[in-house]
Amino acid sequence: MNDSSRKNKRKEKQYAAKKRSTQLLKIVLLPLFFLLALIFLIYGRNKSDDPYLLHLSKKQEDLLVIKEKKYVDIYTWEELVAAISNKELTEINIKKDIKFPQSQNKLKLNQLTKVREEKIFRYDDTLKKEQKQTILMVSLIKRNLSRKVLISGEKRNIDLGNVEIDLPKGLELEFKEVTLLRSYHY
Repeated sequence: MNDSSRKNKRKEKQYAAKKRSTQLLKIVLLPLFFLLALIFLIYGRNKSDDPYLLHLSKKQEDLLVIKEKKYVDIYTWEELVAAISNKELTEINIKKDIKFPQSQNKLKLNQLTKVREEKIFRYDDTLKKEQKQTILMVSLIKRNLSRKVLISGEKRNIDLGNVEIDLPKGLELEFKEVTLLRSYHY
């Protein structure tokens, strides 16, 4: 009987020690771990090391952090251009109708695009003749972007207006449930 009472006391001590260590983990170590993780997320990436991030807004930085997923949700034309320029992304999901600005100054994004005016000929049905029309050609600065990108959106529109995007060789855009609107016709 003396032997069994010692075993019971030992088991009780082990149970109490286990309970104390679990409480210590819950009370001290878990909040400390979460605090360290939060500090790493906020200060962990040195933005000055990445020249691509220097000229992007906060929303666009969030876009670039999602690289590991290979897809991204976007809401603006700037995010669309940044997503197309990000070679890691293969799927783009449009969450809101997008309208491109119709001025050369507003279209230019540092480190991402160049914009130039071009004249195209189009046939005007009402006048029954060809006319010159000015469009804005947006060229992506990055050239090594060869891949296929699926752009999807639940019946969303991309309104280009008088804007045309000059894509680098090897970059293919496939649209699913997205309508491209243009105010010009070739």
